[in-house]
Amino acid sequence: MSSLASTTDTNHPSSSHPPLPSSNSAYSRLDYWNERFTSEKQFEWLLNYSDLKSYISHACTRAGLNKTITSVLLVGCGNSTLSPDMYSDGYQNVISLDYSTSCIESMKLQFPETDNFKWVLGDMTNLVDFKAAQFDLVIDKAAMDAIMVEEGDVWNPDTNVIDMARKMCREISRVLRVGGMHLQVSFAQPHFRRKYLEGGHGGEGGVDSSGVYNEFGWDLTDEPVAGDNKDGCFHHFFYSMHKKRDGKW
Repeated sequence: MSSLASTTDTNHPSSSHPPLPSSNSAYSRLDYWNERFTSEKQFEWLLNYSDLKSYISHACTRAGLNKTITSVLLVGCGNSTLSPDMYSDGYQNVISLDYSTSCIESMKLQFPETDNFKWVLGDMTNLVDFKAAQFDLVIDKAAMDAIMVEEGDVWNPDTNVIDMARKMCREISRVLRVGGMHLQVSFAQPHFRRKYLEGGHGGEGGVDSSGVYNEFGWDLTDEPVAGDNKDGCFHHFFYSMHKKRDGKW
């Protein structure tokens, strides 16, 4: 089993945590993240690996993926420990991608790279450094949520947000092999998020036999995951997309 040792105290995962931005729109700006990651070492959005381990494992089992040979890409990885935790738990080929230079530099120092564990600077809406069908498993934990901060009216979303989400899904579909899984963790409710994940906002993939848009070539299921209030009704959501065919890239 592989293991990565952090140079930070994981019992106190956030150092010099910055104040909340004056507007949620900051979460869509690269300058905000570069500044934040300069001082903040680690922070978990929504849920950590121990919360998600069984869900990820179940999704991999559904797709026949063995974690010791599965190639994994985490998009918008931020300074979460999800990827080093997965690597330490036996996932043997893990790449973590973020568009913040300060994030990637910080995480490389905390969790040094190995032959099978890499931190990569890149844009999740334009995965130019990766080949088609390169990965078995692509994970997004709250990355698309950052795009949504400028969504506006959830019933009539901003067209730029729709375009960004579509580019993200198209690129993930492109680098994901047929038979692979795309997993997303979000606070967005299925009624609204499924439209983005299936291309339902004016998508080009058409409608399948069940009346569902399927622009990106995957079958989508969702389930609630206990959130901050584990005894109450507040939940995050776990979206599983099993790629059955090539999508529209």
